[in-house]
Amino acid sequence: MALLRMPTTLKRGVGRKILSFFLLAALLPLAFTASLAYLEVDRGMRQDIGRTLRADAKDYGLDLVNRLQSTVGAADDIVKMYSVEGLAGLQTHQFLYDDFENVWLETADGSTHVLAGISGTRPTFVRSAAARVESAAMQLLNSSRHNDGLPTMSRPAVGPSGSAA
Repeated sequence: MALLRMPTTLKRGVGRKILSFFLLAALLPLAFTASLAYLEVDRGMRQDIGRTLRADAKDYGLDLVNRLQSTVGAADDIVKMYSVEGLAGLQTHQFLYDDFENVWLETADGSTHVLAGISGTRPTFVRSAAARVESAAMQLLNSSRHNDGLPTMSRPAVGPSGSAA
């Protein structure tokens, strides 16, 4: 019987207003609570992602530093071998090149000796070999071959005869 009176109640102004206020009282706090929950979940996720990215970046940076230190150590071994035994010693100790894709010796007069890797992969640099050898410091350079910017380590070395390379 009450269901039959519902359409007539909704047609009147008072019944419609009461029903509207009940719906508004139910939906407005629900929408407000849902929006606050969404914003809080979004903020929490952003903080978690930020923490994860910082931790991953730190791990990646430490791994990169370890790899660079290992590479510098391997380059030191190559330079020591060259200073003791010269070019012939470098060609007989191929295990020294395991950490590198390509290794070549460029003398101050411009001649190049490929020690490991593919012979045609020598990148071009802006500065000449003589200028790099005269600087007497290890340098990390970017190659300009095919605009790929490969990182290349340049190490000055002095052979057993005192010639710079």
